Amino acid sequence: MFALSACGFKPRPDEKIPTADEILQEKTVLITNLNTVEKDGEALAYLDNELYSGVAYHFFSNGTQQIKQTYLDGRKEGEWSIWYEDGTPQKEGFIKDGKQHGAYREYYSNGNLRYEYEYDLDRKTGTWRGWYDDGTRYTIREFTNDTLHGKVLVYDEKGDLAKEYDYHKGQLVGKKMHFEEKE
Repeated sequence: MFALSACGFKPRPDEKIPTADEILQEKTVLITNLNTVEKDGEALAYLDNELYSGVAYHFFSNGTQQIKQTYLDGRKEGEWSIWYEDGTPQKEGFIKDGKQHGAYREYYSNGNLRYEYEYDLDRKTGTWRGWYDDGTRYTIREFTNDTLHGKVLVYDEKGDLAKEYDYHKGQLVGKKMHFEEKE
């Protein structure tokens, strides 16, 4: 089931995620299915035979929110979020000109952050971080222009540095295995 924002309904980040029933009480949305049509390799969303602009919400069968996606002229554009069935965030990001752009976050089902990335129009950029499911740091990687450039650090499950790699424009130029030093 999709709910479409017809009057600008947009929850603030500090608000709890609304259920389908709560959104319906606002009387600002239409419950329907978006028609998605593949055109020239691109999926376009339509509502009543018109390219859709607005926010679409999809709900699990239990009524909790599953997906929130913003559309502009039928194309995914702007914020998007996905939740686990219990309402815990699963993934969130931003789309610009049809490409992943800005911060991207992915979470474990326990709510802990799994990955935090940056994109520049689908190109990897900046510092990418990862964590184990208990919140312990797993990796830190540096990207420039969609290419590994700089340090890649990998940590063991205790949070101790285990491996260190150096990249220059995507080419591995050095590595150090820290666990070998502990023996």
